[in-house]
Parts: sequence; C-alpha cells; structure tokens
Amino acid sequence: MTETKSTDLKDLKEKTQKGLNWYPGHIKVALKELQTKWIPVLDVLIQVLDARIPESTIYPEPEIFKGKKLIYFCSKVDLTDSSRFKLIVEQNKKRENFSEVFYANLLENSWRKKLISFLGKASKEQRKALEKKGRYRKIRFGICGFPNVGKSSLLNKISNKKLKTENKAGVTKKASLINFQNFELLDTPGLLPLKMNIEKTKKLQICGLLPLEKVSPQKKIELIEFLFGLITERYSQTDSQELRTVYKKLSKENPEQAETIFLNRYQRGKLGKFCLD
Repeated sequence: MTETKSTDLKDLKEKTQKGLNWYPGHIKVALKELQTKWIPVLDVLIQVLDARIPESTIYPEPEIFKGKKLIYFCSKVDLTDSSRFKLIVEQNKKRENFSEVFYANLLENSWRKKLISFLGKASKEQRKALEKKGRYRKIRFGICGFPNVGKSSLLNKISNKKLKTENKAGVTKKASLINFQNFELLDTPGLLPLKMNIEKTKKLQICGLLPLEKVSPQKKIELIEFLFGLITERYSQTDSQELRTVYKKLSKENPEQAETIFLNRYQRGKLGKFCLD
C-alpha cells in the first residue's frame, strides 16, 4: 500500500471509485502495534468520537478490536448542535456494543468525576472476571479513535498528565501508557480505516481531523461548497447563506487566505454549531 503524507482532493476523487487510500506511515505502524501488542492485554476500549461528525468517526472495522468491550466517549460537544448530535448517538445505540456512551465538554471540569465513576461501572464485569481467576490488577483501558478527535486531551483531563496536544491531526506518534488510580490508560495515535469514501473524507477535512496544509486553495473552495450543501440539507438555506456571506466578506478582505481562515474559524466553532452527519 502506498503511503501518502497529505490529502489532495484531486487524488481523492480519482481514488473514490474504489475507496480512499490515505494512510500515513505512523498510523499504519500504530494499527499493527495496537492489534498485536496492546489489544490482547487491554480490558476495555474507549473509542473517542467527534461530536460534530459522530457517525463518521466510528471506526468502521470493529473486527480489529477482537471482541473487546467497547465504550464511546464523544468529545467537542461544545462545537456541535447538541440536539442533532444526541439524536444520532441515540440512533447508533442500536448498534452492537454501542450501549455505553459518555459525552462531555473537555473545557469544563465537572464531568471528570462522573467519567471516572462511569469507567468503574463499565469495567465492573472485567474486574470480576479477573478476580475470579485470582488476578488483582488495574483495569486497562485503551483510548483510540480517528486523528485529532481529542484522545490525548481526554487522557490529560482524566489523569492530570500533560501529553502533547495540538488542534491538528498526527500529533501523537506512538502509544503511551499511564497509571491512574485503579486504571491503566493507553493513549494511541490516530487510527484511519484502510478505505474511506469521499463524503466522509471531506467531513474529516472540514472538521480538521485530516490535514489541510498541502490542499490547494481551489480544493479548499470545493470543501467549503460541500459544507454549504451539508448545512442546507441538514439545517436550512438561511444558515447556509449566512456562512456564504461570511466567506464572501473574507474573500474580499483577504483573498489569498480566505479559505484557510474560513475553515479554521469553522473548526473552532466561530461560525455556528452544526452536526454534519
């Protein structure tokens, strides 16, 4: 499989007939390490979802988790339309292993005790199973998910550690294991499926889960037009038009950087709170 370091939409369009192949080397290595080294010794997996695109950030190949208990943590709820987001979460609870979902604003501290209690209850069966075998050790949680969904931020908030975090994809390059209270927490690099369709890819790029640094201004315009279409479809023409007005103003004020500024503002929730799924 060819490794690529950036995503250009021209290449993406050519590949979407058979599915997208966007797979940086460190993610390929991380997936192999997760499957062979970590999953066999983990008790529970926490998959972090982006509340702006919760369905799109569910890892589509659950077989890699080898039947381990899977719970979901939805991050960035402060950047999304909470009513639509919660509706999508409730709909997806019908999926196998989707019965336990926790969501919170990581910028607030009130959720921390609730999450620790939630993890204790979620791992109760695993703890009993270990004790039945005469094994008394900390429950091991693996934190996984797409790039830049907030895995390291979650781990920092739970454990009060200071793992490196930035608002861009690909910051965590290798797995980190942290001891905390009655748990062991494993932070992993972002995971991507081997193939993704063009619609999901665009959503990931719009929300900053895939890098935009090497995407041309013209391709960013295509992303923005795609965003306008989603807003019209999921919300209203009025909401979409308001975003168009902001974009047109930026294009006049700073024509060379308008697309980058617009997408950056959208990713930070400065242009409204929308759920794109």
